Amino acid sequence: MAFDLNRSYFNDIRERAVAAAATITEEGQLLMYVDAGDGTLAVQPTAGAASDRVAGFAITDALKYVTATLVETLTVPVGGGTVSLRQNNLVASSTRAVGSITGALTAVGGAPAAGQFQMGIVAGTITFNAAQAGETVTVTYRYTPTLDEALATWHERSVNNRAQDYFSSVSVGGLEGEIFTTMYDTTQAYAVGGLMYTGAAGLVTSAATSTVIIGIVSQIPSVSDGRLGVKFAGFR
Repeated sequence: MAFDLNRSYFNDIRERAVAAAATITEEGQLLMYVDAGDGTLAVQPTAGAASDRVAGFAITDALKYVTATLVETLTVPVGGGTVSLRQNNLVASSTRAVGSITGALTAVGGAPAAGQFQMGIVAGTITFNAAQAGETVTVTYRYTPTLDEALATWHERSVNNRAQDYFSSVSVGGLEGEIFTTMYDTTQAYAVGGLMYTGAAGLVTSAATSTVIIGIVSQIPSVSDGRLGVKFAGFR
């Protein structure tokens, strides 16, 4: 599940129409209001733009596909080299790597130089330069689980969770509350109390590219819990 039901809460939950050209692909996506074209409002995932008008978080989804977020720590081998992550089928451009000595490392497409890393998207590998040998590196990334893994982890959805398929609507949690979610930009750094903004594809982010503030960080992702805690207010 994309957010922790046991700890998350919303002071207001409403059923909203989904915009005609939009699809809510995962629970926990941040949604914004758009003109439905018939004189009413509809919702779709945020775009990470200054014009985003936040509606709240998706409580249900169509289960078209699911991504998951993990945080791992690993040690760079002597001489650098390639290390396998716990998962493969990574989401492209979704990985952040922070070395215990070097700090944040830069992702590159080719052989990494000092201070860089290279991802093996399909194989789920990460390659380092020899300059990082012996460093402990914290890696945050998103991946696409197999159907078997998704069903084993989250189970099959009940008919009540398929409103988007049947009725072109989605339950939206808003007003104020707190969410512990995997639907965040994993390439960014987060700090408790730091401001949170709307991001592209319904992700929340610490990058102020949209300038639309939604709340503050209440929990940073860790190896024991890869979810990001966001305390939010003002969604109607």
